[in-house]
Amino acid sequence: IRILVVISLFYHKGGPQILEAFSQLEKRHKNIELWIKADPPEEFKKKYKTKNIFWFPYFSQVLTREKLLQNLHAQCDIFVYPSFCDSFGYSLMDAMVSGLPIVTTNLFAFSEIVKNGKNGFVVKLPKYRLKDRFSQDYEYKKINRVQNKIIVERLTKNIEKLVKSKRLREKLAKENIKLIERGKFSMDNRNRKLRKIYEEAIK
Repeated sequence: IRILVVISLFYHKGGPQILEAFSQLEKRHKNIELWIKADPPEEFKKKYKTKNIFWFPYFSQVLTREKLLQNLHAQCDIFVYPSFCDSFGYSLMDAMVSGLPIVTTNLFAFSEIVKNGKNGFVVKLPKYRLKDRFSQDYEYKKINRVQNKIIVERLTKNIEKLVKSKRLREKLAKENIKLIERGKFSMDNRNRKLRKIYEEAIK
């Protein structure tokens, strides 16, 4: 069972928390791998040196979106994206297009994209609330030891649900495909909304 992580900013997008969660999971599950496209500090590669983690450089091996989806997403079973800084989260869209169940945080718009238990799982960040701003972040430098432990525990718990159940993975994956093909993230839905906006502007 392959868990995929694609993050441009290692600390800002939960890299340390992902690695700690996976280290706990691989102690209990022998059939899992972590595929992580990121540029972590060498200390993390040394600390989490295991045959079950496969590293793919982010900035030195930039892939087209088509190759990213074919070479990584299409080969994996679960997508994990516990970002602490984002405005929308296009990485979640890529996971949905690929039919992957998602584990993410409740940052900004993520809870609108991923409905907990329906097309993925949403990890609640300790002491986080949505503010009246355009962009949103959860300052990783201010995460204390207790908060970090909570985040890792919640990540581990929700990833493990998917690791244990192929049926659940398939169920959430189908919902993501449905949302992309004919749901709120479909081209038809987007075009209907744009047409309404233009028609109202013309009037």
